[in-house]
Amino acid sequence: MNEADIKGNPAVSPEYLASLNKRAEASAREIEQKYGRDMMNLMRFVMEVQSMQRGKEKQIEALTRKVIEEQYGSILGETELDIRIPTNPREMKQKMDQEKPEEQDMPSFKEIEDEDTKTAIHKRKILNMIAQGEAINSKKMLLSDTNMDGLTELLGKESAEKMADLLITSRTSVMQETGEYLKRSQHQ
Repeated sequence: MNEADIKGNPAVSPEYLASLNKRAEASAREIEQKYGRDMMNLMRFVMEVQSMQRGKEKQIEALTRKVIEEQYGSILGETELDIRIPTNPREMKQKMDQEKPEEQDMPSFKEIEDEDTKTAIHKRKILNMIAQGEAINSKKMLLSDTNMDGLTELLGKESAEKMADLLITSRTSVMQETGEYLKRSQHQ
């Protein structure tokens, strides 16, 4: 419910929205207290992976594009993937600030002719599709022959295996523990 944009919806009372916000904040604080160390480990793993990929960003971007197209090619069609690894932390923040969703009007049923709008819709559909299947497929794609062969060529066998292990271990432990917490909190 916290992911849905329900502000301004006449069917949702301000009181209910405020209670949702309070529960979300309490949940986030509890997760941070309980799993803060794991989150710090995750950040350490991310920094180690960033260090391993430094100087090879363009090659890893190309490899990532190849692996995603291999996995999702039949659904992506002619969609052009814009995959970039930021080399400057500010670059990622600027990109995210540029792509913040704007306030949306009520949906209409007219034909969409603007190519930028069509592109944005297709992009969101793909992102939603990928996000929904990501938990299973990211591990599969990371360990795919194409990806592991490419990483081995770029980093060497030992570093490629270490990178994959860091990414899988960090993501899996945080997701499992957070998932277990969320299941427990739903039963309360």
